[in-house]
Amino acid sequence: MFNKNFFKGVLVLSVVTVLMNVPFWILSQVIYINRPVISYDFLFALLLMSISTRLALLYLTTSFFGEIISISAFNYQFSNASDFILTVNYLQLLEVAQWFTIYNVFYALVIIGALVVIVLSSLLIRKSKVNVRCVVVFILFIFISDIQVGSNVFRPQDSIIFRYNLAGSQMFSLVISQLGKKQQAYSNTAVPIGDSVLDLIDIYQWAEMNPLRSILFVIVESYGHSNIEELNMWVSAPLSHSEYTLKRSLVAFRGATTSGELRSLCSLSASYLTVKAANVSECLPNRLQKLGWSTESFHGFSRAMFDRFQWWKQIGFTQSVFVEDIHTNTENRCGSIFKGVCDRHLLALAMKSLQRPKSFVYVLTLDTHLPVAITPLRADISALCEKNALDMVPCMHFQNIRNTIEVTMQQVQSMTIKPLVVVIGDHAPPFQTLEYRDLFHDSVVPAFVLIPK
Repeated sequence: MFNKNFFKGVLVLSVVTVLMNVPFWILSQVIYINRPVISYDFLFALLLMSISTRLALLYLTTSFFGEIISISAFNYQFSNASDFILTVNYLQLLEVAQWFTIYNVFYALVIIGALVVIVLSSLLIRKSKVNVRCVVVFILFIFISDIQVGSNVFRPQDSIIFRYNLAGSQMFSLVISQLGKKQQAYSNTAVPIGDSVLDLIDIYQWAEMNPLRSILFVIVESYGHSNIEELNMWVSAPLSHSEYTLKRSLVAFRGATTSGELRSLCSLSASYLTVKAANVSECLPNRLQKLGWSTESFHGFSRAMFDRFQWWKQIGFTQSVFVEDIHTNTENRCGSIFKGVCDRHLLALAMKSLQRPKSFVYVLTLDTHLPVAITPLRADISALCEKNALDMVPCMHFQNIRNTIEVTMQQVQSMTIKPLVVVIGDHAPPFQTLEYRDLFHDSVVPAFVLIPK
């Protein structure tokens, strides 16, 4: 079995495995890539070479795009690839042309180049006439190695030797996520204590004790916790106000914006796709509605995006305002790919509802959605960024968050009877480049509660 030809085959397989995975290894030095070091799918394609070159290349190409889908899903904070795939239903709502920047076009060309490298590498197996037995043994060797270093699911995770997942199959993960979607295999369970902003204060009890006041609940899109504390303090500075007691904390996040909404409003670890199957009776809007409070929600983008016009009703909002309900001129439109009503205009509309006693007003912001909207930098943030050697793009993102918080507080300060105010991020900004992504904590977001004195 272990003759000269076998060892020659192992050598060829080792070289080809490196060549097929090296484009992703190189890219991972620049952009955020969440994938195993070695792809079982590429190895399986090599096995198919003994049956049919066409079949092998078809599977190889399919698995390659499976890789891209999975990488993109985790880059944009989705809990699984299945949820990300479904976003194709909303492409008509986006300004897709804005995506074609020089950087993204270059990135797409690199990806195409990687596919060419992978295909040519696989053909080397055919040319070298490596037998099936050698390929099977090689795959088993990778599988056993994966178990031994502790990154495989078949070994307890208390003895991980290798920092990264050594080997895995993105196609297998995609299939499992699709089956999970059909079986509605989402947790739909309460988040751990401390992982929801609702743990900072019993808002329901506060509402019972303050029937003449109102509540403003703001989720700021892509408001992550920076690893540079000086920038965190600069961004949140407008929240300090003499008429409020400020409580601040960091809460865990997992998933994209809709997961953040359900976590913050319902203390649920759930997907918007399965809200119907979840127990939403304890969601804050539903509870306040039973207490006799009005519950309204505002978002500057389309009602169709992630089906918010449907599941917002289920968690307790009796009235919702989206971009389709607001007549504005182009000056009040913000964002790039996600272009909609500017936060300043949306918050001004929300304040009209907030003026009424026993009003719960929820605002999901838009201005800070990535890609970062290009705006002139203020002198103070420019100086901070220069001090910390930061590029312009993340600096603009910090500034856009601060602008939204400032507008929020300006509206609140104009009110005679001050409302309870909650401000929280949904997830860390999903920057593609490692340089920008590393500026933010990957598992917590800031949360603030402003209690009127």
